Amino acid sequence: MSEFRVLQMAPPIEHQIKAMIALLKRYNWSRFGVVTSKMAGSKQFLKAVQELVTSNDDRSFKMKLVHHEQIDESSDEVGHIEKRLQALRNSEARIILLYSTTQRVRKIFEVAEKLGLLSEKYLWIGTQSVKGSMTTAIPPIQHGMLTINFHTLSNAMFPPADDVLPLIIGLAPKESFNS
Repeated sequence: MSEFRVLQMAPPIEHQIKAMIALLKRYNWSRFGVVTSKMAGSKQFLKAVQELVTSNDDRSFKMKLVHHEQIDESSDEVGHIEKRLQALRNSEARIILLYSTTQRVRKIFEVAEKLGLLSEKYLWIGTQSVKGSMTTAIPPIQHGMLTINFHTLSNAMFPPADDVLPLIIGLAPKESFNS
Protein backbone atom coordinates (compact mmCIF):
# COMPACT_ATOMS: atom_id res chain seq x y z
CA MET A 1 0.00 0.00 0.00
CA SER A 2 1.30 3.42 -0.92
CA GLU A 3 2.07 5.88 1.89
CA PHE A 4 -0.42 8.24 0.25
CA ARG A 5 -3.34 5.85 0.89
CA VAL A 6 -2.88 5.70 4.64
CA LEU A 7 -5.18 7.86 6.72
CA GLN A 8 -3.89 8.52 10.22
CA MET A 9 -6.16 10.08 12.79
CA ALA A 10 -3.96 11.95 15.23
CA PRO A 11 -4.87 14.42 17.94
CA PRO A 12 -4.61 18.10 17.05
CA ILE A 13 -1.03 19.34 17.09
CA GLU A 14 -1.95 21.77 19.87
CA HIS A 15 -2.74 18.82 22.18
CA GLN A 16 0.55 17.16 21.30
CA ILE A 17 2.47 20.36 22.00
CA LYS A 18 0.71 20.78 25.36
CA ALA A 19 1.76 17.22 26.24
CA MET A 20 5.36 18.01 25.24
CA ILE A 21 5.36 21.18 27.35
CA ALA A 22 3.87 19.20 30.26
CA LEU A 23 6.82 16.77 30.00
CA LEU A 24 9.27 19.67 30.04
CA LYS A 25 7.62 21.09 33.15
CA ARG A 26 7.32 17.71 34.87
CA TYR A 27 11.06 17.05 34.61
CA ASN A 28 12.17 20.69 34.98
CA TRP A 29 13.65 20.84 31.50
CA SER A 30 13.43 24.59 31.05
CA ARG A 31 15.73 25.05 28.05
CA PHE A 32 15.02 23.18 24.84
CA GLY A 33 15.32 23.28 21.08
CA VAL A 34 12.91 22.59 18.25
CA VAL A 35 13.62 20.75 15.01
CA THR A 36 10.98 20.75 12.29
CA SER A 37 10.94 19.12 8.89
CA LYS A 38 10.07 21.45 6.06
CA MET A 39 6.50 20.27 5.61
CA ALA A 40 2.92 21.36 6.07
CA GLY A 41 2.25 22.50 9.62
CA SER A 42 5.87 23.15 10.63
CA LYS A 43 5.42 26.92 10.96
CA GLN A 44 2.23 26.41 12.97
CA PHE A 45 4.04 23.93 15.22
CA LEU A 46 6.83 26.41 15.98
CA LYS A 47 4.37 29.27 16.50
CA ALA A 48 2.24 27.19 18.89
CA VAL A 49 5.33 26.17 20.91
CA GLN A 50 6.47 29.81 21.09
CA GLU A 51 3.00 30.94 22.20
CA LEU A 52 2.84 28.32 24.96
CA VAL A 53 6.31 29.29 26.19
CA THR A 54 5.37 32.98 26.17
CA SER A 55 2.04 32.38 27.90
CA ASN A 56 3.58 30.21 30.63
CA ASP A 57 2.41 31.91 33.80
CA ASP A 58 4.36 29.70 36.20
CA ARG A 59 6.88 32.15 37.66
CA SER A 60 8.81 29.38 39.38
CA PHE A 61 9.50 27.63 36.06
CA LYS A 62 10.59 29.78 33.14
CA MET A 63 10.91 27.93 29.84
CA LYS A 64 13.16 29.09 27.04
CA LEU A 65 13.31 27.92 23.44
CA VAL A 66 17.05 28.23 22.87
CA HIS A 67 17.30 27.03 19.27
CA HIS A 68 15.18 26.16 16.24
CA GLU A 69 16.11 24.50 12.98
CA GLN A 70 13.88 23.76 10.01
CA ILE A 71 15.33 20.96 7.92
CA ASP A 72 14.51 20.30 4.28
CA GLU A 73 15.31 16.61 3.80
CA SER A 74 14.69 16.91 0.05
CA SER A 75 17.25 19.70 -0.39
CA ASP A 76 19.89 19.09 -3.05
CA GLU A 77 22.23 21.48 -1.27
CA VAL A 78 25.29 19.56 -0.17
CA GLY A 79 25.46 19.27 3.59
CA HIS A 80 22.15 21.10 4.26
CA ILE A 81 21.04 18.70 7.00
CA GLU A 82 24.52 18.54 8.51
CA LYS A 83 24.82 22.35 8.66
CA ARG A 84 21.44 22.65 10.37
CA LEU A 85 22.17 19.91 12.89
CA GLN A 86 25.67 21.24 13.56
CA ALA A 87 24.07 24.57 14.53
CA LEU A 88 21.74 22.66 16.85
CA ARG A 89 24.70 20.79 18.37
CA ASN A 90 26.51 24.09 18.98
CA SER A 91 23.49 25.50 20.82
CA GLU A 92 22.51 24.96 24.46
CA ALA A 93 19.67 22.60 23.50
CA ARG A 94 19.87 19.10 24.95
CA ILE A 95 16.12 18.45 24.94
CA ILE A 96 14.74 18.65 21.41
CA LEU A 97 11.10 18.80 20.34
CA LEU A 98 10.73 17.18 16.92
CA TYR A 99 8.02 17.81 14.33
CA SER A 100 8.45 15.44 11.39
CA THR A 101 7.26 12.11 9.99
CA THR A 102 8.66 8.60 10.23
CA GLN A 103 10.01 8.78 6.68
CA ARG A 104 11.51 12.28 6.95
CA VAL A 105 13.17 11.66 10.32
CA ARG A 106 15.31 8.85 8.87
CA LYS A 107 17.54 11.29 6.97
CA ILE A 108 17.69 13.63 9.96
CA PHE A 109 18.70 10.83 12.33
CA GLU A 110 21.33 9.45 9.94
CA VAL A 111 23.16 12.78 10.13
CA ALA A 112 22.31 13.36 13.80
CA GLU A 113 23.92 10.05 14.72
CA LYS A 114 27.18 11.04 13.01
CA LEU A 115 27.17 14.33 14.96
CA GLY A 116 26.52 12.64 18.32
CA LEU A 117 23.01 14.11 18.63
CA LEU A 118 21.50 10.67 19.29
CA SER A 119 23.77 10.02 22.27
CA GLU A 120 22.72 9.87 25.90
CA LYS A 121 23.49 13.60 26.18
CA TYR A 122 20.34 14.46 24.19
CA LEU A 123 16.67 13.64 24.42
CA TRP A 124 14.35 13.95 21.44
CA ILE A 125 10.60 14.26 22.01
CA GLY A 126 8.64 13.68 18.80
CA THR A 127 5.09 14.23 17.70
CA GLN A 128 2.86 11.22 17.08
CA SER A 129 3.74 11.29 13.36
CA VAL A 130 7.38 10.51 14.20
CA LYS A 131 6.63 7.32 16.15
CA GLY A 132 6.17 4.79 13.37
CA SER A 133 5.94 1.05 14.02
CA MET A 134 8.26 -1.91 14.52
CA THR A 135 8.60 -2.23 10.74
CA THR A 136 9.32 1.46 10.14
CA ALA A 137 11.63 2.06 13.13
CA ILE A 138 14.98 1.18 11.60
CA PRO A 139 18.34 2.43 12.84
CA PRO A 140 19.51 4.98 13.50
CA ILE A 141 16.98 5.87 16.17
CA GLN A 142 17.51 7.83 19.33
CA HIS A 143 17.70 5.49 22.29
CA GLY A 144 14.98 6.45 24.73
CA MET A 145 13.32 8.92 22.36
CA LEU A 146 9.89 9.94 23.56
CA THR A 147 6.89 10.43 21.30
CA ILE A 148 3.53 11.87 22.13
CA ASN A 149 0.82 9.25 21.66
CA PHE A 150 -2.89 9.49 22.25
CA HIS A 151 -4.34 6.01 22.06
CA THR A 152 -7.83 5.37 20.87
CA LEU A 153 -10.01 3.16 23.07
CA SER A 154 -9.33 0.11 20.90
CA ASN A 155 -5.53 0.26 20.86
CA ALA A 156 -5.27 1.46 24.47
CA MET A 157 -6.78 -1.84 25.55
CA PHE A 158 -5.03 -3.93 22.87
CA PRO A 159 -1.85 -2.26 21.58
CA PRO A 160 -1.05 -2.91 17.91
CA ALA A 161 1.24 -5.90 17.33
CA ASP A 162 3.82 -3.69 15.59
CA ASP A 163 3.82 -0.95 18.28
CA VAL A 164 7.34 0.51 18.46
CA LEU A 165 7.06 1.71 22.07
CA PRO A 166 8.40 -1.51 23.68
CA LEU A 167 11.48 -1.27 21.43
CA ILE A 168 12.12 2.39 22.30
CA ILE A 169 11.53 1.85 26.03
CA GLY A 170 13.97 -1.07 26.01
CA LEU A 171 16.66 1.19 24.57
CA ALA A 172 16.02 4.03 27.03
CA PRO A 173 19.02 5.50 28.83
CA LYS A 174 19.22 4.87 32.53
CA GLU A 175 20.50 8.34 33.50
CA SER A 176 18.55 11.54 34.09
CA PHE A 177 18.87 14.77 32.11
CA ASN A 178 19.52 18.23 33.41
CA SER A 179 19.01 21.14 31.09
